[in-house]
Amino acid sequence: MIWLIEPPSPKRSKRRSLQREPIPWLTRFEKLAEAIEAISHGEIPSLIFLAQAPARSVATAVRRLQAAAPGAFIITLRAWGKDATVSACLRRLILASTMPVAPTTHPPGDIYKISHREREVLRCMVSGLIKKEIAEFLSLSYHTVDNHERHLFHKLKVHTRTAAVAKAVMEKLC
Repeated sequence: MIWLIEPPSPKRSKRRSLQREPIPWLTRFEKLAEAIEAISHGEIPSLIFLAQAPARSVATAVRRLQAAAPGAFIITLRAWGKDATVSACLRRLILASTMPVAPTTHPPGDIYKISHREREVLRCMVSGLIKKEIAEFLSLSYHTVDNHERHLFHKLKVHTRTAAVAKAVMEKLC
């Protein structure tokens, strides 16, 4: 069991699309006291991510968590950058580590003539990322990702993201 303790952020309310729960085996808490109370009820995590804590209170929070869950590994995290939250960064990190490696050659019978970059965008779409997340993950602008998606729709002869993903999965394009 893995926990993320991250206080609420005003940035998260602006970015509703990134707030959805991307990691099913990750339990989220907004307050340290909530996590310690869960530990007292018998839930002992194996790994705790302590996020966005003020610098002066990190040591105190870590000591309290170590006393409550002596066997748990505790990692303190801070997200840097515009619109960054630790949960969004964790989601991107996990998606990056589980994303399939791009094939060096096009699959046999690739009649769609999809470019390498379009294939990367398609792979991200299949993984469930939205345009903004794809742009961050591939270090592209939002408009470039939008352009690649439009080209993919044209090449695959579909009109929606869902249809593009379904066709990519059924025909093993990525």
